[in-house]
Amino acid sequence: MMKKKPKTTLKLWEKSFLLTFCVFFILLNIAFGIWSVYQFKSALTREMEFCRAEAQQLTARISAVNEKAPSELEMERLLHFYSGRQTYLKIIFDGEQWMNSFPDDAILAEHNGTVRVGNDTFYYYDSLLDAGIRDQNAELCYAKNLAGFYGKQYKILAGTAAAMLLISAIVGALLYQAMKRIYRPVSNISHELKTPLTSVMGYAQYLSQTSRLSEADRKFAQQQILQEAYYMKDIVDRVLTLDSIKNTGIHREVISMEPLLEELCQLDDGISIESSLATLECDPVLIKSMLLNLVNNGLRESKSVQIAASAEGITISNEAPALTARDVRHLNQGELLSREKIKGSGYGIPLCHEISKFHGWKLEYTLQHHNLTAHIHFAGK
Repeated sequence: MMKKKPKTTLKLWEKSFLLTFCVFFILLNIAFGIWSVYQFKSALTREMEFCRAEAQQLTARISAVNEKAPSELEMERLLHFYSGRQTYLKIIFDGEQWMNSFPDDAILAEHNGTVRVGNDTFYYYDSLLDAGIRDQNAELCYAKNLAGFYGKQYKILAGTAAAMLLISAIVGALLYQAMKRIYRPVSNISHELKTPLTSVMGYAQYLSQTSRLSEADRKFAQQQILQEAYYMKDIVDRVLTLDSIKNTGIHREVISMEPLLEELCQLDDGISIESSLATLECDPVLIKSMLLNLVNNGLRESKSVQIAASAEGITISNEAPALTARDVRHLNQGELLSREKIKGSGYGIPLCHEISKFHGWKLEYTLQHHNLTAHIHFAGK
């Protein structure tokens, strides 16, 4: 038996992209259709005006030839000139036909304007039907095949349609990347919040539905709910901080490193600090956030964290037995690792990369003998 392929469901941002792009594409097609109709009608009007003016000028020219019939040489020149332009002429001078290049199925019409003959469309003009022509001793029947005009319009239409498709493809690609970039944090947060929310709901139901609970079980459930709530708050805080950095930029000032390093040292007894860095030009709020993130990440993985600060940069080291070289490559690219790999949300990793980037520094992770070191290189060294 053939296995059914699993149904693929679109993500929220993908649905939003498709809806936005479809609306854009429909509006673009409507605008293209309106423009095409307007452009074609305008071009056809100009072409017909040109043909009418040409036929009137030709009638006046023939009638003014010394009030006598034009010579055969002039007729041949006219025939040669207009035959190359897919134009038929019939000239009657003083009641006598002097030239007729019309095909056997003569184009006859009771009005001046477009005439359909078989698969072709002609602009037809008869000087006798022109109310603006008076006292002319020559009659001119003029028929120009508009196939060349329509061919040109089709090329313009095809070129415009190709340009429209190209614009749609470019706009679609840019819109796709923009919406993917915008919705990626939301998608990651929603995915990351599912597990703690499930845990909170489970422990909340456990507390509300079970009447006989020991004090130890009740405290354990409360601690788990509180822990997961702090975890979710941590995720939201990281994303809001990243967004704030991108929108407002950073505020640099020279700060003393000793108070900040002492504050870090008080976080846990397992933190050791070695520093020769007295001052640093940075955003004090952001540098504190970055160092707190890096140190807390280290404390989650190991009982001891070593901090070293110098004029070249700052390093934070800790044991990380669960990480591999591939995980470190992901860390250096600012990507999130799964909760099975690291403890906590992991949103401090892209936050630290963003803070380093805005300061012109470089954050790099190395792994040697299961010991993870985060290097903050000043001046991008």
